[in-house]
Formats: sequence, C-alpha cells, structure tokens
Amino acid sequence: MIVCRIDTEHFVENNPDGDEIEVQSIANPEWSQIETAIRNLDGRYHSTIRLYTRPESTAEDLEINGGNGTYFMLGCIGGDRFVHVDENQRRGSLTFQTGWQMYSWPRKFCLFDVERVVDATRYFCHNGRFDHSLSWIKQP
Repeated sequence: MIVCRIDTEHFVENNPDGDEIEVQSIANPEWSQIETAIRNLDGRYHSTIRLYTRPESTAEDLEINGGNGTYFMLGCIGGDRFVHVDENQRRGSLTFQTGWQMYSWPRKFCLFDVERVVDATRYFCHNGRFDHSLSWIKQP
C-alpha cells in the first residue's frame, strides 16, 4: 500500500480549555484501519481523514470529509488540488458541520454513498492515483 500515514480528526466539545480538534496519526496504516476511519466519519465529532503518501509531507494527498451519508473528497497531485465532482447531481448546496465549523458545498462535489468513498480510497491507497470511476476537477 502506498499510504504511509493517516491522520484522523476528533472534535472535543466543552473541553475545560475550550473546544479543540485532536489529531490521531497512524504510521504505516493497514487498509482495515483506513476503512474503519472512513466508516466512523459522523460529520461532527469525527469528520476529517487525511492520507499521506510521503513520510515528510505536510500536505495531504487525499482528504475525506463528512459522514452520515454526505462526504466530499479532495486530493493533491503535483501541488494542484482536485475535488471529486458529479455533474449529474441536482443543483444547490448542502450545509453541514465539521467540528465547530459550518460549511456549504455544492451538491455536485458531494458523494452520498460510503461504499463509493471506500472504493475510491482503496484505489488511491493501492495505486497512488485518483479512482477513474469518479470525475475529478481542479478545486475551484
């Protein structure tokens, strides 16, 4: 597998020191750990996963956000950021919360099936490229 590190974010609410994001890093993760992290995304307390292919990297190669049936995927190739896009989606935007922040994303950038997210991530982990069964565009 090409992925050498995964970071998962956990939102801690009502911490005595104030709300915060805790990051858990796993070096040389197994596929089962990555898949579990995806399936544990809940869109609030566990809402972001970042995958890295180079140990020294500070910029994620693939990022998965969301949970509970609404996900969006971003990736980086050669310094350019790309986002999954589905032009067949209805128009409009979705507003959702990750941690303490509210986001509004066009529906066309969202995935609504965790199995597609898992499959696209598995492809990336084994091939180091975006899954060709999904469409990707430079992030607007």
